[in-house]
Amino acid sequence: MMNRRTLGRMAIAIALIIPAAGAKHALLVGVSEYPSLDRSQWLMGPVNDVELAQEVLTGPRFKFPKANISTLVGWPKKEEDRPTRANIQKAFQELATRVSKDDLVFILMSGHGSQQPANDDPDDIETDGLDEIFLPADTTIWNPVTQTVQGAIVDDEIKTWTNAIRDKGAIVWIIFDSCHSGTMTRGTGNSHRVNRRIDPALLIPKDAVVKNTATKALPKAEVESDLATTKEEPKERGTLIAMYAAQSLEPTFEMPMPPPLGPRRGLFTTTILDIISNAPGALSYRDLAETIDVIYRSNGILQPTPLIEGNGIDLPVMGIGQAPPRMDVLFTGDFDPTQGYKINAGHLQGVNVGAVLEVFPAAISNSSKSLGTVKVTSAGATSAFVKPEKFAKHPAAKVEDLGGACRAEIIYSEMGLAQMTVVIQEKNKDGEWAEVHPDAKSKSDEISKSLTVHAKGLYTIGSDAAKADWFLQMEGGKVTSLVPASGYSEVYGTQSINAPDVQTLAKDLGRIARARQLLQIAGTSPRGGGLKLDVDVVRFDPPGSKEGKVVPYDSGGRNLKAGDEIAFRIVNDSNLSIDVTLLHVDDRFAITSVFPEPGTVDDNRIPAKETFDTPRLTVSSEKPIQEQLVVLAVRSTRERQDFTCLEQASLETTRSVPALQSPLGKLLSSRIYGGESTRGLQRAETGSYATRLLTWTAHPTK
Repeated sequence: MMNRRTLGRMAIAIALIIPAAGAKHALLVGVSEYPSLDRSQWLMGPVNDVELAQEVLTGPRFKFPKANISTLVGWPKKEEDRPTRANIQKAFQELATRVSKDDLVFILMSGHGSQQPANDDPDDIETDGLDEIFLPADTTIWNPVTQTVQGAIVDDEIKTWTNAIRDKGAIVWIIFDSCHSGTMTRGTGNSHRVNRRIDPALLIPKDAVVKNTATKALPKAEVESDLATTKEEPKERGTLIAMYAAQSLEPTFEMPMPPPLGPRRGLFTTTILDIISNAPGALSYRDLAETIDVIYRSNGILQPTPLIEGNGIDLPVMGIGQAPPRMDVLFTGDFDPTQGYKINAGHLQGVNVGAVLEVFPAAISNSSKSLGTVKVTSAGATSAFVKPEKFAKHPAAKVEDLGGACRAEIIYSEMGLAQMTVVIQEKNKDGEWAEVHPDAKSKSDEISKSLTVHAKGLYTIGSDAAKADWFLQMEGGKVTSLVPASGYSEVYGTQSINAPDVQTLAKDLGRIARARQLLQIAGTSPRGGGLKLDVDVVRFDPPGSKEGKVVPYDSGGRNLKAGDEIAFRIVNDSNLSIDVTLLHVDDRFAITSVFPEPGTVDDNRIPAKETFDTPRLTVSSEKPIQEQLVVLAVRSTRERQDFTCLEQASLETTRSVPALQSPLGKLLSSRIYGGESTRGLQRAETGSYATRLLTWTAHPTK
């Protein structure tokens, strides 16, 4: 999942005000063990989150001094090292005494979140009557005297502790990789993704919850927390950037990263660290939040939507305004009989399983002679293993040449999973969803075999929940629902299913698979080398206005409402003319061409250094809907190219079109139509195209 990718729309470095550099400090909290709670509520990922964060922060790009990083993680023998409430509070207070003006403070809070009845503070209005809480390792249960969950940290307290650090003039970036949300995963039984939330019902008596929430409004997704404030703050107070893994009605997960066999980590933390490690230049915190959303959706993760707030979200991340330092991929000299030779780069550096690297002698030799190629057999966050293998016209590297200090360069990257994996589930005797064993003699076995016949290479039927992208759920021998592995949130609701026969069901799965593949290519393809392209959503308010304004990605994402008049602004900042296609993917996985309009002679060629607004559209929505715009741009040739043939309705009948003969077109054809042809792009091909993915939520007027 963690391919080198289009990192959102990079902010232009000169447009960012880079604050004066100060000292760098970090507090990393990872709560995995909860001795007072049932072991089923323990986590595995926070320990790994802290380890990965340390590695990235102390690396060559950010250079945090190890002495300035405090960690509270796991349940070590030393009580002072445990992530208890008292130790966490003490760590915040110690930071407040150490920092000075313009210092940068990075704080990670990784663990379980939950909710408890809100306090009586008139300045702290909770629409659902519940306060958000973070659960330290010594969290116990409800205290009827204090009317709180014993040991929990309320968001108001973290705000106070954080403000004490900011009052010294420091810049604080705090990340919460936990959630306090409801979820509609409908009991998928997917142990692959573990929700970082403890249901308040397990901590708080029902009558206490009802008493405090009975008069409150119905829950709705909140796009603000109590950490930031809209009130005027002291001028000397430092900047705040607060990022949350999920909005109030969404879950967040820990899972194997990279999937399916990597160590269990927080999806949010790992994605953040991956992005900031590889950003090719200045990246604002706002851009970072949008890029996370793009990566989630392009990988079929329908929720959560990251939440960002604070008065510093347009500053460059960590004050970095330049590209990361060049890092040579080197052989370490280590060898594993099963996996091969170890190199010093992993998926955080764009090295993923299936990638091919060309090997060169050590830099000290001043030789650029190729020694052949190797293929990546396994990859971790910052290291990987490779084995000699022939690729295209390149011979396989010779074993005797693969010593320590040999250099390597990626010449081919896999573009992710070629097929969507569907796992069938039925309810067991306890009423829980469980995977169906492939040898089971049941109606589901018949459906599995029939669906496999109709798959056409677009999806595969599996039995391992850890590898599932979607769950097909059955009751009484009938298919009742299709559920994404990430679940459905209470904000957007479920997808109803009406599949009277296997053929219809196969078409539904094919539609989902095609849309998913298109989103994945748009969101995870390498940035085209010679094609500099930006696309924005422009809103005309009121409708009919002559001038429109760009709709920014704000705290809860990019939001539109029914009746909005919009257009898409295409900016070709390259020195080449490009042919651009804009494809709209809705929440029902339909693919519709927005520009150019299919069957017309519209000119979709954008000259070099020009800006173009598409014809205007009107937003319509009867409920909150997550929508995406796929941008496909190719270098102009003699014949105009467009990808309107990829509309869902014409997928099976319009394959012989010029655009599909380009490198990008061949990849799209293979991935969306199915088949076993090339699934990646070679080094020389990536400069001939560019892709982008824009996301937004359309809301009803009321």
